[in-house]
Amino acid sequence: MALKVTNNRLPAFLTAMVAAGIVVGAALAARYVRLEVVHRALPAGILIGVGVYLLSFVHTLPYAFLLMALIGICSGFFLVPLDALLQKQGGDGDGVGSAIAIQNFFENLSMLALVSAYAAVSFIGVPVNDVAVGFGFFLALSMGALTLTRPRTANGAQQR
Repeated sequence: MALKVTNNRLPAFLTAMVAAGIVVGAALAARYVRLEVVHRALPAGILIGVGVYLLSFVHTLPYAFLLMALIGICSGFFLVPLDALLQKQGGDGDGVGSAIAIQNFFENLSMLALVSAYAAVSFIGVPVNDVAVGFGFFLALSMGALTLTRPRTANGAQQR
């Protein structure tokens, strides 16, 4: 709405910027994040929330493309190491298939909850920019809490 988009091409290009950013973020994660230091990926989750929050204040296309690319980079940097950790820990326990099934269940449950929440606030007339601000704030706050409360061992390294 802030960009006054009236066609289908521009949202597709913005989505492509996120996808390209995810590729870059995944490559950066492969280079800089090992399983022993997977906690390095957690601040990227906070930055995703900040990026979503900032989307409401973007009114020009260049900034929109840049912000969508940065959200994608943070997403790739965040998700790839955590998926690798999940697969490794799944291999050590009940199996990778069970771990991925549980992950998919909770991802889909979360999507259902968020779409339902969006439908509810949309129904009562909350403007979409306010929804983006609220969601971005919620995401940054929850990722910050996760980052600050992650388990640590006596020497400060992350527990598995």
